Amino acid sequence: MYITQKYALCMLKEKRTLHENQESPYLVSSMLIEMMLEGSIEITDKDKIVLNEREPGVSYNKCLYTYIKEMSKKR
Repeated sequence: MYITQKYALCMLKEKRTLHENQESPYLVSSMLIEMMLEGSIEITDKDKIVLNEREPGVSYNKCLYTYIKEMSKKR
C-alpha cells in the first residue's frame, strides 16, 4: 500500500470525507512525496517542482502530475 493510500484511509476513518477537509493539503503532500520517490518529479532549492519524463505509476498521482504539467504550460 502506498503512502497516499494509507493516509487517505486514515482521513476517511476520522472525517468520513476527503473533500473540504483541513487535512487535504497533507494528502497532496503525500502524493508529491510518492512522485519524488518514483522519480517523476524533483523539488528544487527554490521550492519549484520539476517534472521528469517518467510518469507516475498510479492513477491518482498521474492526475496530479498532469495538473502540474498543464499549470506549468500556462506560466
